[in-house]
Amino acid sequence: MARNRILVSCLLLAITTSAYAALKFVDHWMLKQSSTRPAGVVVDHLVLHFCSDVIAHPDDPYNINRQVEIFEKAPASANYLIARDGTVYRLVPEDRVAWHAGKGRLEWDPKFPGMNQKSIGIEMFAIGSPNDMKLFGMTKEKYDAFKTKHPEWVGFSDAQYTALNELIKQIRSRHPAIAFDRYHIIGHEEWAGRARRTDPGELFDWKRIGLTRERPAK
Repeated sequence: MARNRILVSCLLLAITTSAYAALKFVDHWMLKQSSTRPAGVVVDHLVLHFCSDVIAHPDDPYNINRQVEIFEKAPASANYLIARDGTVYRLVPEDRVAWHAGKGRLEWDPKFPGMNQKSIGIEMFAIGSPNDMKLFGMTKEKYDAFKTKHPEWVGFSDAQYTALNELIKQIRSRHPAIAFDRYHIIGHEEWAGRARRTDPGELFDWKRIGLTRERPAK
């Protein structure tokens, strides 16, 4: 019965999003790396991440199958992953909890409960700045060598920003409690702290999605 409910939710999401021609969706479900969203919980946050396999595979850091394997072993997951060409991989249905945020707190709302249950997580294939990547064990020498060889793989692509804008629009149409501001659309680093996570990092241009890096005072 539970399996049937999951399959139905996946089918409904596919039908709902099929009308949006601006995005290319590919299903790569990670149902075992997700959990049931508690009844009555309102999704009111969206968390942005970056990911890659650059340390182990610097000449092929954006392999979707290998990235999913990394998530599975963690275990971790996200609702979506946006590839460099703008393809959007659907990993966990929105009515389920993806394991993308982990422990943390909101500086402006210390009593906010766990982020996973109240949010949608979006991963993007990207390599951050030297400061961002230091946390993952990438030395400046390795970073410089990588950037010299593959400058087009550093930061975020135009196709990713285009896809992200449309995806946010679609998600907010289904979850109107996600206000379009920097208190509800945040980076993983703002929840987990930069000692644990740095994404989406210094190279992510918040203006490309109509927001600012700085959080306006309430």
